[in-house]
Amino acid sequence: MKTIKINGRDFHFRQDSGGDRGAIQQVFSRLDYDLGHMPQAPALIGYLTRQKKPPLILDLGAHIGCATIWFKNQFPESRIIAVEPEPENFALLSKNTMGIAGVSTVQGAIASYSGTGYLHDPKRDTWGYRVAATQTDNESPVKAYTVRSLLKLEPNATPFIAKVDIEGGEGELFARNTAWAHDFPLLIIELHDWMLVGCSVSRNFWLTVGLGSFDVMMHGENVFAFNNNLLRTS
Repeated sequence: MKTIKINGRDFHFRQDSGGDRGAIQQVFSRLDYDLGHMPQAPALIGYLTRQKKPPLILDLGAHIGCATIWFKNQFPESRIIAVEPEPENFALLSKNTMGIAGVSTVQGAIASYSGTGYLHDPKRDTWGYRVAATQTDNESPVKAYTVRSLLKLEPNATPFIAKVDIEGGEGELFARNTAWAHDFPLLIIELHDWMLVGCSVSRNFWLTVGLGSFDVMMHGENVFAFNNNLLRTS
């Protein structure tokens, strides 16, 4: 186990994990979640200042907590719910966020349904785990949560950012019960058509965004979808 300092706090990761080291590089070196250069950023900050409740950020597919720490440093008043299904990743996520006010962790998967999912390891290091609704080869069961059920954990916060990086699970997540996506002024998602060739796993996300009025930007591996219906002031 290795430790680095991020804003004065110890951040723990596995030195022998390309996934851990890759996530740290993407978030803290490449600044994959930095919004400052995006033309929609002023409208997003304007939305934030108009809210009477603290902002709520969902880190869906939180891995070991890089994005959680990044967003908490950028938006100190935010409440963050970080969701991660894989037990060893979740242990590090919990360790890296322990004691940070306003951050809560949930061990499980995000899905379009509440119930049980099954953890699949495609052998893509620590950041490659995917949860499916059906069991195919003795995969371990994990609890599945809907976004609506997570929102109930922070009833006094207002939806702000939903970050989704669930290794192809976005196909199922956006298959139904997607009204929640229109309650967030910003969705950030990594799509995985490149990994699950022929499965059209991004299709349901694009259909969901297409039902609203979103500006869509690309940065690094992520799609940033800004919800104009919420960001417009007139």
